[in-house]
Amino acid sequence: MFEEGQKNNTNKNGLIYAIVGVAVLIVAVAGSAYAYYSATATDTSTVKGTAGGGAAPTLTVKKESNASGNLVPIDKTVETLTKGAKGWNTASNAVNTAWNAAQSCTDKNGNTVCQVYSVTVKNNSNTSVIYDISLTALSGAKTPNLDAVKMASNISVTSVTSIKGVNKGICTTTSVAGGGTSTACYFMVFITNLNSAQTDSGAFTGTVTAVGSNGAEVKAQF
Repeated sequence: MFEEGQKNNTNKNGLIYAIVGVAVLIVAVAGSAYAYYSATATDTSTVKGTAGGGAAPTLTVKKESNASGNLVPIDKTVETLTKGAKGWNTASNAVNTAWNAAQSCTDKNGNTVCQVYSVTVKNNSNTSVIYDISLTALSGAKTPNLDAVKMASNISVTSVTSIKGVNKGICTTTSVAGGGTSTACYFMVFITNLNSAQTDSGAFTGTVTAVGSNGAEVKAQF
C-alpha cells in the first residue's frame, strides 16, 4: 500500500512538473498561444507583371511589422489576432493601442506571433482601373497550420475566415486613376495554435495576385 501511495505521489509530482513546463511556454498576447515549434517568415519584394489588356501595373507587397523572429502559434480569434497585430508595449507593460511597427506582432515574452503585410497597386495605364487582390498561394514544406486573414487596418482583424486561395480575399480597391496608387490593404500571416504539440517548422512563401478591371494581372511573392 505504501509503495502504491509512493507511486501516486510520484505521478502527481510528475504532473505538477509537466504543468509548470507547459506554463513556461505560454505566450502572452492573450495568454493562450504556445511556442512549441516555429516557422520563418521571408521578406517581401515588388514584382512587375505582364499586362493582359492594359499597361502592366506595379504590385507592392510589404512586410509592415518589424518582428523578425520565428513564428510561434497564436489563437485564431478576432481578439487575439488583433492584439497580436498591435503587439506588446514593453514600456507600458500592455498591448499597444496604436500602430507600432517595432512592437507589432510581438508578445510579452518577445516572441513573434504573426506578420502584417500591406499591399498596394500602382496603375501604370492611362485609364482608371479597379483591382481585385487575392492571396493565391501560401505554403511551406512543414507548415500545415499556416494561415492568413484579411485585416480591416494594420491593427485590426474583424474576421478569422481564411483568405488562402480566396478570390478577392485581401481586398477590392476603389477605382485607381491612371498613374495613381491604390490605398493600402492589409493581411496577416500566422500559425494557428492547436493547444497541443505542433510540427510546424521551416520557411514559407506566398503569392499575392492583383487582377485589374482592364484585364491586366500582376503577381508578387513574399
